Amino acid sequence: MRSVKMMRANLRNGVRQCSIEGCVKPTRPYTLLCSMHYLRKWRHGSPRVRKTSENYNHPLRPRWWAMVERCTKPYSPSWRNYGGRGIKVCKRWLKFENFLRDMVGFAPGMSLDRVDNCGDYRPENVRWATRSQQASNTRKTRWITHNGQRLPLREWAKICGIQGKTLWSRIYQCGWSVERALTEPLRTWPSKVSA
Repeated sequence: MRSVKMMRANLRNGVRQCSIEGCVKPTRPYTLLCSMHYLRKWRHGSPRVRKTSENYNHPLRPRWWAMVERCTKPYSPSWRNYGGRGIKVCKRWLKFENFLRDMVGFAPGMSLDRVDNCGDYRPENVRWATRSQQASNTRKTRWITHNGQRLPLREWAKICGIQGKTLWSRIYQCGWSVERALTEPLRTWPSKVSA
């Protein structure tokens, strides 16, 4: 009864209704769909998607969808950094249930991280990582090899007890060798003596 009243009121006021059969909600600007159906179309590709599996409200589903979207949907804001670079999701992971079976070991505060940053999303190349692990695994990370150990510049700075900026400027601005930059102690300045 209420939907019939709402439909008549919308018709009287000149408000367009959602184009999905049986939906009487007003449309969003510049679309033929109401907010609910518009979001369903944006997220799932179809405005008529319903809760079809027991994993629909699983806490990992939004992370899975974000991964699939940024690699397969050109309208995604992250497309140019993922799908636009040729990074793909393996066919098996296009189904959420398969992704859930493969990606065990999730803990709160962790997110998906590709071990090889230029590789695809596939079971061998993806892990759950903390924010600091993810920050060290980007295209911009400067990697330094010293004594057969390869670590990000930030990690070497922690190990040596100096600031990352100092280590970066020693190597890339002053042109020091990696050996010298990591082993030479910081200069100490004489303290000011007040009289």
